[in-house]
Amino acid sequence: SHGAVKAAAAIELLHLATLVHDDIIDDADLRRGIDTLHIKFGQKIAVLCGDYLFCLAFDLASSIPPQETDGDKPGGVLPSYFTEICLGEIGEFSNTGNLDLTEGEYFRIISGKTAALFQASFHAGFLLSDEPPEAGDLYIEIGKQVGMIFQLADDCLDFISSQKKAKKPVLTDCRHGVMTLPLIYALQADKTLRGKIKNGLSEQELKTAVLAAGGIEYTRSKIGEHWSTAKKLISVLEAENKKTQLELLLDKAAAL
Repeated sequence: SHGAVKAAAAIELLHLATLVHDDIIDDADLRRGIDTLHIKFGQKIAVLCGDYLFCLAFDLASSIPPQETDGDKPGGVLPSYFTEICLGEIGEFSNTGNLDLTEGEYFRIISGKTAALFQASFHAGFLLSDEPPEAGDLYIEIGKQVGMIFQLADDCLDFISSQKKAKKPVLTDCRHGVMTLPLIYALQADKTLRGKIKNGLSEQELKTAVLAAGGIEYTRSKIGEHWSTAKKLISVLEAENKKTQLELLLDKAAAL
């Protein structure tokens, strides 16, 4: 339907807006294998373009015809997710270099900055579908689990992928002091790592320390936990074609 297209476009525009602003904050020079907006056109233009994309996202969300849904409207629920995403980003950047960040605090941050985007997608899709009202919470929770998996996998890839494969700079989180689960776990497993970081470690030295401490394996185990939860939730759905599509999406998110 036109409403579904508008909802999908609104969520993707929001995603693009956050990427534009993230690239400015991280001073990243590549995104999806090409120059980032601020590298090509300058920081001021990039900030304004990011703001413009945010506005377009809200405009599209609010324009979804109300007759296409019963009960809650995508235009009414999407802004709350957009707010969660922004608050999650603020939480992440306000904890830059915070070696005392706990695993629980980390999960609260990514449930906003990343999982909320996936929840928005699943919630909007549900509202524009023919699913019964009682299925709404199920779809929203599946979206959250997929989003958590995506972020955990991305945190691993920052340590183990290459720039060519990722089509963006790697070890970016290390460079900018972003606290991700592989590092949080490594700090718990290797009690000497905190002092080494404070005394100064190169990106490669930090990568080696995180790998040696088992940070990637631990994060992969958490991906597995969220994958299992999502798999069980998907199994409750009645439509076999939807189960198949969601399982493919789940496996793609978890792939490293």
